Amino acid sequence: PRIKISLEGHTDDVGSDDYNDKLSLDRANAVKGYIVNGGIESSRISTKGYGKRKPLMKDTSTEARSRNRRVEMIVLL
Repeated sequence: PRIKISLEGHTDDVGSDDYNDKLSLDRANAVKGYIVNGGIESSRISTKGYGKRKPLMKDTSTEARSRNRRVEMIVLL
């Protein structure tokens, strides 16, 4: 009950910065909603959208773009 988490949303490199920033934050908030619906207090979860600024793979292949579209969960103690 004391552990907090940060959800960080990411996108691929397609689209404008504004669009991807909003999309990445929407992704993180969707995951937050799922977790809150499972019974975890909303106050324990923060969200951030990074858009396309932190790719896992710097490539334009289908695989790279797919892997870059993600939400990462960071456990904060």
